[in-house]
Amino acid sequence: MSAAYSVLVVRWIDGATETLKSIPKQSSVLDLKKLISGKSGIRAEDQRLLYLGTTLENSKTLRSYDIKDYSTVNIVAAVSAPQSPEAAEPNHAAVALKTLFFKGFNGETLALHDVPSTLPIEDLRNRIKEHARLNPDGLRMLWGGKELQDGKTLETYGIQQDNTLHLVYKLHGGLS
Repeated sequence: MSAAYSVLVVRWIDGATETLKSIPKQSSVLDLKKLISGKSGIRAEDQRLLYLGTTLENSKTLRSYDIKDYSTVNIVAAVSAPQSPEAAEPNHAAVALKTLFFKGFNGETLALHDVPSTLPIEDLRNRIKEHARLNPDGLRMLWGGKELQDGKTLETYGIQQDNTLHLVYKLHGGLS
């Protein structure tokens, strides 16, 4: 049995891949994240790695997940909200901040951190467009079987911490 992976493939939410070579099997998940960080510029703490639908924990080794040579590990860049100058001042009427997950039409997942519960849906859509490298034309968000409407907030829909929303595109055409 080899002590290192000949090839390990990392796949981004947009389908792009990065081939990594000679990764020791005893490397921790955090070690892999640091390697990815050096190549992508995304901090290790802002990455979520998935293998066969399981989120990989930083303290575990790659071997502990029974990852095989030439396997694909999916990466979700967990995006934090930019800090405004007002955010540095304490706000006693602060709104709850959430981490939300978005499942794309291709099955990939995006995580957004520090999302205020009072964020308007149109602003949430803009954050997704900025960070997911998705075509914004016709992008819809679904949760609980409903399409989220502009002018409303996450609070309006009762969306909670760690909920998963679905991203789909509007289909054009139909009967006239």
